[in-house]
Amino acid sequence: YQRRVRGQLPTFSMASVVKREFFGASPRGVRGFSILMDSSPTHFAYCSTDHIVLRAFEKPHQCEVYRGHQQPTAVRFCPCAPLVCSGDANGVIKVWGLENPSLTRLESKLFAGKVRDIAWSPDGQRLLVCGEGKKVHATIIMAEGGALVSNIEGFTQPVISCDWRPTRPWKFVLSSDDRQVGFYTVGDTIKQEWQREEMDVLTRQTRFSPSGKYFILVGMGKIVIYDADSGERAFELPSEHRGTVCGVCWSSDSDMILTASCDQTVKLWDINEASVAQTFRFSDKKDVKLQQLGVAWGVASMISADLSGNLNMLDFMQPEANRIIPGLSTEVQAMAVDVVTGVVWAGATCDRECKVVGYRTAPSPDQLYGDNVGAISTVTGKGPSVGITGLSVRDGLMAVLSMDGKISMADVTDPFTAHYVHQADGVEVPSKGCIMAANGVVYLATNTHLSIRNYGDGLQQAASVSVKYTPLAMALSPDETELAVSADLGRRGANLGIHLYAVTPSSIEQVGRINGTIYPTRALAYSPDAQMLAAGDDNREVRFYNRSTDWTPELEDYSFHGQRVTSLCWSAAGDRCVSVGLDRGVVVHPVANLKAAAVFEKISASPIAHVEFMNEGLFVTAGTDGTISSFEFK
Repeated sequence: YQRRVRGQLPTFSMASVVKREFFGASPRGVRGFSILMDSSPTHFAYCSTDHIVLRAFEKPHQCEVYRGHQQPTAVRFCPCAPLVCSGDANGVIKVWGLENPSLTRLESKLFAGKVRDIAWSPDGQRLLVCGEGKKVHATIIMAEGGALVSNIEGFTQPVISCDWRPTRPWKFVLSSDDRQVGFYTVGDTIKQEWQREEMDVLTRQTRFSPSGKYFILVGMGKIVIYDADSGERAFELPSEHRGTVCGVCWSSDSDMILTASCDQTVKLWDINEASVAQTFRFSDKKDVKLQQLGVAWGVASMISADLSGNLNMLDFMQPEANRIIPGLSTEVQAMAVDVVTGVVWAGATCDRECKVVGYRTAPSPDQLYGDNVGAISTVTGKGPSVGITGLSVRDGLMAVLSMDGKISMADVTDPFTAHYVHQADGVEVPSKGCIMAANGVVYLATNTHLSIRNYGDGLQQAASVSVKYTPLAMALSPDETELAVSADLGRRGANLGIHLYAVTPSSIEQVGRINGTIYPTRALAYSPDAQMLAAGDDNREVRFYNRSTDWTPELEDYSFHGQRVTSLCWSAAGDRCVSVGLDRGVVVHPVANLKAAAVFEKISASPIAHVEFMNEGLFVTAGTDGTISSFEFK
């Protein structure tokens, strides 16, 4: 990473900051719609919030990302070359290589609306793309150069799924939102074999078998298999699913298919027997979050994706013991590190669901992306429902503050079985943040109050004080006797500074104020010896206020960031402070010489929302794209 050093060199070794681990975001699903997943023999891919994730079946925690789209919606592997075609919500497709994703081989805008599906011709020379156009909802172009081959007309609604027959004679199939299905032959010209309304199948996805003998339609109602030569119905599979079938994929020998349904099951079918060979059931209760919306099949691995974003590694021999890889698909709203268990807890809200996921970093470099490393668990039980505003871990307990007027407490002693143990309401909305202290004491900041709650007393309010400002950031001194709270701008942009409070488990009293800068302070952090308070603001500046000089800043008007500072953390030794911001950079501030800060620009592909030290040489960041990264000093 590019490094800028201003002033003299730091007194400690930080010649470089190296990314050690990267844990990708999960697929983002919409209820009742397919999560479009595609697979090669060794990898599978899916679309997340603002990037495309590629994972290996053997090491699913290890992933690569492609960031050529702001809102990707479709991705397909080329069958004969290391190429990928992807599409987005703006109707743009791109062709890029797996060996060098930064090199775009083709970019073309095909539709006014989103791209819904993509199919490669078997020779990799043509692309069939369908989506939401004004008049044309499906088109064929050349993969090299993007020259138009033909527009496919006759559909009045968006075409949501397409596929190309992998064997000659080449054919392809299209299905739209108005139950229309079209079957076409590709020769010197494109000939329509038939287009008709399949009234008993509201299609969600269509796919040809690898042998080219059949193609399948799945959706609301039935699973229908067609003869790929004649285009006529061959047979129907029994109605084993009790909900819409959203995803389907074939085995490499074309003898079996895998289907994902909104009834919270994935079924493995034997095509020759037209029967279910195995059922993977994820819940006996009606849990919308566990609707299965997509599937992928590698050489020896099967995987499904559900509405909450979990990736489920399916085991044919043990259908009840599936390996689950959780994740987040939206901006990380809060993050906390449990240094005892080595787990990073990150929370986000997606489609009215609050989710807190635990990520474990590797104990040593030789254990990267191994067993029990990466996204390992999701906190279960009755937790927050709207907007996570605070997350804090201490002594095996985790406090989660949310915008539904509640504070939830979770037991995270064993991160693999983390679960909520208590929830209390009555918290003022909007809430701003929380910090846990020893013995289950929690300090809360809301729109007009600072308050204290104790887990030992059922999270009942022990003390409260009203404030005449809007809190932004909080920090608790290491000895847990002082609380610093920054304020948003007051009326007419008045500076309301940083407020200091003397606190005990049952009392809170203001004892001072730091005027600070004229800009809102978004991040606060005490040094381990409590002698310095670091504050990062909207003007890209990080100030270090010294207690011994009556909170006079050590350095003023030095801006090392390019945009707003979002988070700060101190090393355990107290010799350095790390700050991150929306500029995607990391700045390391040596206390011995604050003018010699080391700036690591564009160390992340997305704006960084949070940072915490895991140990003296390792820190963790959370991005606005739902990803978690760890970095080490070299």
